[in-house]
Amino acid sequence: HALVYKAGHHGANTSSSAPFLAAVRPHVVVVSAGADNQFGHPDPEMLARAAAVGAAVLRTDELGAFELITDGHSIGWQTLP
Repeated sequence: HALVYKAGHHGANTSSSAPFLAAVRPHVVVVSAGADNQFGHPDPEMLARAAAVGAAVLRTDELGAFELITDGHSIGWQTLP
């Protein structure tokens, strides 16, 4: 299991398969992608797969820069200036 998983290839549809996410069972999936990028990342199907395993999805295209804060048991996040 993983507390945090960084989605592969900017959240492309070919990354983060359903069996992989089911095995890892992340609490949080981080997606690093530019806003309004020409490739349509992150892909809606990948986002649905992350949601299906109950993960919170944090996206740089929506939040900008952020940091994760954890004590090893719980996790939080905050945006950065």
